[in-house]
Amino acid sequence: RRTTPRLDALAREGALFEDVTACAAWTKPSTACLFTSRPATEHGAQTIDDRLDEAHVTLAEAFGAAGYATAAFVDNPLVSSRSFGLAQGFDRVAQVARATRGANINDLEAEAVHLTRRADGWLRRHSDERFFAYVHSLDLHAAYRWRPGFSGRFARRETATELDLYDGELAANDAQLGALADLLRGRGLLGRTVLAVTADHGEEFGEHGTTRHGASLFQTLLRVPLVVLAPGGPRGLRVPAPVGNVDVAPTLLDLAGVPRPPAFSGLSLRPLMSGRPAPPGRTLVAAQLGPRDVIYAARRGRHKAVRQLLPTPARLLFDLAADPDERRDLSGEASSEGRALLAELDQLVQMGQTGWHIIVGPPSEPGMLELRVRASV
Repeated sequence: RRTTPRLDALAREGALFEDVTACAAWTKPSTACLFTSRPATEHGAQTIDDRLDEAHVTLAEAFGAAGYATAAFVDNPLVSSRSFGLAQGFDRVAQVARATRGANINDLEAEAVHLTRRADGWLRRHSDERFFAYVHSLDLHAAYRWRPGFSGRFARRETATELDLYDGELAANDAQLGALADLLRGRGLLGRTVLAVTADHGEEFGEHGTTRHGASLFQTLLRVPLVVLAPGGPRGLRVPAPVGNVDVAPTLLDLAGVPRPPAFSGLSLRPLMSGRPAPPGRTLVAAQLGPRDVIYAARRGRHKAVRQLLPTPARLLFDLAADPDERRDLSGEASSEGRALLAELDQLVQMGQTGWHIIVGPPSEPGMLELRVRASV
């Protein structure tokens, strides 16, 4: 469906990264990866109650230290709330969608048009100085609503499915993305501003037995868009190499000529925007950590390994080139590259768990193994 004509147009003006992997399947850990260029297993904002470790330098802090005015216009309170640490480094943070204490995020009636207006007012005051503005909409979050003028492109209201409603939300959000680009262009800012468009995660509609997000690490959730427009940059470039959302912050700093914090783990994508090949053998990781789900994934080249500890143990391997929908588990017939990735993921799982680690191997002789654990508080 033609849901994103404005984003498609921006992609023709800049660089489109076709294979981008988010580090997590829901907002808090994925946005923390975006801001800190650290994997979800390291930045601290993993579960619903966690907050970003204050020791990490964020993208906003890096820009602020270089003299940039910084602001965030957000509809998702997970990002705007000072309690979770993702607002760290912004001079101004505006929670635009009204969020009352204790309200479920699914109940917020977010409208990206309000984000555009608030961002426009701030840009009007700061257009003569260097600025970093972050705009985070919530229109695509459940519950999906009928969007007049958009949803009707895909279905009739009385028979619309959740997927129809989602596509209507996507089209409405895309229109506001275009409106924001028009504001920049109308003020003469677009030609001297780096504009990046991405997402924190995708959405599932039953492809693997689950819906919405935050319950798996399939590509339906991890594969996200990334379009980057830069002054003097390429036009209409499509980059097929696998990259991660941990690469976005280093890329923006590199394009702006701002030093990157030493702890950033991602790569600048600027060389790929110049037509250079991607570095070989790179592994991208993702994690889903919560009271009901503990899942890890690792991606290298065409292979993707998944290790699930909760709710039920599972060990999976997919060839994304031959099986992009992740229907065929190859863990029982893995190639040497697949076996190496599974082994690397096993090590990541061991290192990614907090607390004591007990590794139990097979006994040298057949017999029973008794393990007694005592905790002292």
